[in-house]
Amino acid sequence: MIRNITQPIKVIDNFFENPQLVVNHANKQDYIDQDNSLFLGTRSNSLDVINHDMFEKLLGKLIQHVVGKDQFTFLHSEYQNIGSECVDQMKVIGPSFNIAGTVFLTKENLIPDSGIKFYDSRTQIETMSIENMFNRCVLWNPQVPYKISNFADNTLMLTFYGTAVQRYPG
Repeated sequence: MIRNITQPIKVIDNFFENPQLVVNHANKQDYIDQDNSLFLGTRSNSLDVINHDMFEKLLGKLIQHVVGKDQFTFLHSEYQNIGSECVDQMKVIGPSFNIAGTVFLTKENLIPDSGIKFYDSRTQIETMSIENMFNRCVLWNPQVPYKISNFADNTLMLTFYGTAVQRYPG
């Protein structure tokens, strides 16, 4: 049944039509360290709190790429600023959600081989590596282990996780 389809890893280049507007918005935010967060580094307040219109546009863009789903029942999104101390820590967001992702928002000072690596949950062997590229969105199943690698200080991303459903399942 379509309800049981899990989100495959998906890469969408040129995700935002005007990414510089998103970057400018992100740069105006205050960032705080949240030790209990699923994502590393410092983070802004949730996008739905700081700019509801931008949040609604993000929902509309994302749902087009979520396999077998047509609306979100929950989506947490925030800007994230990471540095070199945040790399090489494997994370799993977990089974409470069915979609996770990030949009890379830094175009300067990119370190070669920086990006996200995904792993087999049983063997911990790397299965895929996706390069950090400006305005690239990466979606994945939040039960898949991942880690970020080789990032420079002050790397900016928009990160999110949530639950998407199909309104009228077949």
